[in-house]
Amino acid sequence: MARRRIGLLVPASDTVIEVDLGRHFTADITVHTARMVMEKTTVEGELKMLEQEVDPAARRIAQIEPELAVFGCTSASALLGLAGERKLVQKIENTVRCKCLTVTGAVIDQLKKRKPNSIMILTPYIPEMNAKLEATFKEAGLPIVYIAGMGYDSDLKIGNTEPEEIIDFAMTHFRKASVDSLFLSCTTLRAAGVVPKLEKDLGVPVITSNTATIASVEEFMISSLSAEIP
Repeated sequence: MARRRIGLLVPASDTVIEVDLGRHFTADITVHTARMVMEKTTVEGELKMLEQEVDPAARRIAQIEPELAVFGCTSASALLGLAGERKLVQKIENTVRCKCLTVTGAVIDQLKKRKPNSIMILTPYIPEMNAKLEATFKEAGLPIVYIAGMGYDSDLKIGNTEPEEIIDFAMTHFRKASVDSLFLSCTTLRAAGVVPKLEKDLGVPVITSNTATIASVEEFMISSLSAEIP
């Protein structure tokens, strides 16, 4: 059976999403990456990446003829709202000639399936990035009641954040609002591994950018494989 290929477009400074996806998927599903230069995790830095780096990265990914393309940056795909996210998906699909999903789209889908009444978002971002993310999630109809960030404007700093720091940050902020769901944002935050502990300690479902992406990729792969069976 031929290997099934995922094409991942990711900020060049992201050190985590490739690792998480690579660990999860078997040898039958391989992950292939095109990196996009992103100087700062700020609105200005991400807009520059979207304007200058997406097209070249998509052209490189197109050469492997992937079954699915993934735009692997939560904050950048949420930056311009739902209409901007749809335009980004269309731009990438026109180049790679396959379906594309964004991390933002995956997170929204996975959260909606849980039918939450109140969601807390915790991020590593600075306030201007949190504001954009919150606005897009609310535009999608999600009941966001609390958001807080660690204040980092560097992907490397985010990627170097220890899992224990993520747990401490979540425990501290979880006391400040009554919610029934928690979302930990950012593909380069090492949050996937802390989900079991946080769900046990907090008693609510916990979704991360990368766990949501993995779930949505799996759903696509299963549905597309089923469609191929006569």
